[in-house]
Amino acid sequence: MTKMLGLSKVTHRGAWLVLGFAMLLSIALANVPLFNVLGYEFCLVQAALLPLALGLFWLSESKTQRRLSVTALTLIIPPVVMAINMLFVRNCAYLEGLGFYALAVGGGVLFTLSLVLLIEVMPLRQKKSLLVVLYVMLLLVPPLYRFYTTPQVYFFNHIFGFFSGSIYDDAIEIEPRYVLFRVETLAISAAMLTWRFYKKLSPWLARLMLLLSLSTAVFFWLQSESLGICSSRQAIMATLVPLDSSKMWYASASLSEKEREHLWQRISREICDLRGLMELDTVPPIYIFIYPNRESKKHFTGLDKTEMARVWMNEIHITQQNVDAVLRHELVHLFMKPYGDRWLGLSQSVGLLEGIAVALETPSFEWTLDELSTNFLENKPEFDVKSLFNPIGFWTELSSTSYTLAGSFVKFLLKTYGMAAFKQVYADADFTRVYGKSLDELLSEWLEHLSKVMVPPQIAPYYQQVFERKTIFQTECPHVVARLLKKAAKAYEHEDYEQASVIAKRVLDMSHGTNAEAAHRYLRARLALAHLGKVTFEEVFEEAQ
Repeated sequence: MTKMLGLSKVTHRGAWLVLGFAMLLSIALANVPLFNVLGYEFCLVQAALLPLALGLFWLSESKTQRRLSVTALTLIIPPVVMAINMLFVRNCAYLEGLGFYALAVGGGVLFTLSLVLLIEVMPLRQKKSLLVVLYVMLLLVPPLYRFYTTPQVYFFNHIFGFFSGSIYDDAIEIEPRYVLFRVETLAISAAMLTWRFYKKLSPWLARLMLLLSLSTAVFFWLQSESLGICSSRQAIMATLVPLDSSKMWYASASLSEKEREHLWQRISREICDLRGLMELDTVPPIYIFIYPNRESKKHFTGLDKTEMARVWMNEIHITQQNVDAVLRHELVHLFMKPYGDRWLGLSQSVGLLEGIAVALETPSFEWTLDELSTNFLENKPEFDVKSLFNPIGFWTELSSTSYTLAGSFVKFLLKTYGMAAFKQVYADADFTRVYGKSLDELLSEWLEHLSKVMVPPQIAPYYQQVFERKTIFQTECPHVVARLLKKAAKAYEHEDYEQASVIAKRVLDMSHGTNAEAAHRYLRARLALAHLGKVTFEEVFEEAQ
């Protein structure tokens, strides 16, 4: 067995380094929530780092058998470590994780090693330095370019495969477009390998392979928009239709003239109201794209449930059914652009960035931000509110917690110190410069303000439903759960209430009865069945208890 794997020859220091790196990286990720199972996040990190380690090893080692043996062993280590980790951490989709691993890490290693073989024959001395430079450029430049110039939050890359975005929905799965993109990676790799061994092949075979591989790569590159591999504002405009002659606001072509007029008036009213509330002399021209459904929005932006404002592009992307709930929130983000940083128009503090948008939302008819915040802090007095003003603290908490507390704090700042002062602090979050007080002092003032807020006892069930849910880092099998909940929602939409209840019940069983959305979908489907006479209302009420 040892001879078959070539272990007897794995004595070179570089071999042990790359094997050790794969082992240590896998063990480190096994101790990080969400990354501790073989799935999308784990494979993304491995695909960003492992190909470079193997590429440097190949440039240090000339023996083919040792190269292949070490590469095989290196690729085996991560899934084996994750398989062992399943003894301690539940993984509901290990086989799917192997698929992610093959596409992300396997494709990235193939592409990188094909590039290495080309670099190897170049008449250069600093070949490793060249590999590192090219690797970093290929890893970062295309995604950063698309991030800054297109509406998409997702990226396909020939090294790491697929990145769903810094803000992404929970339901991540292997899509056909990911597989098709890796066909393009395979074609480019084949072209590089053919060029590398061109002289060792017969002339007609070399030309044929080069022609086929290059033409395949070019075909997929030209079809990248239609395949959903990349997106653009122009493609969205070609799909939706303008709401008026200005051709800045777009919605579904299936809407009636009356529905389009209603949307246009709603947007106009919100802009007019916010302009006065935010003390704005002018407002920038804004592109607003209202998608007919989640599927359409996800195709172009990569977002399913999440709505988005691309502040630096003056764009808003929302689903039609959520216009009333989120349009105002996203408009605030765009109107704060002149007061944000130089490059993106954003705030350095996520708490201020999202807090101002929440603070200026249409007030809820149920509970105020102060009531919700007071209720939360009464139940969790040890919570570190200051952590919400840095990216890690904000995004690792439940969105309901982060948005509510940040919104309440910013609303306090606006009421106490005014909009003009907030505009000055927005970009760099230098509270001392603007307010003459540190963030700690301002938070103390806010907490003192909350201590005088009377919280109705009826808010208690709301707290349990909204603030005691698990984050994506705490949820077992979050992507599987999210996909099942989407299926339950679709089944309900198609009036297949029996199937909707079965799927939701499965999620409840997986989460030991703690998933609030699953409970909602299950009881909603069961009530629909009761209306149809398929179960009794008494049974449903008993289940609800």
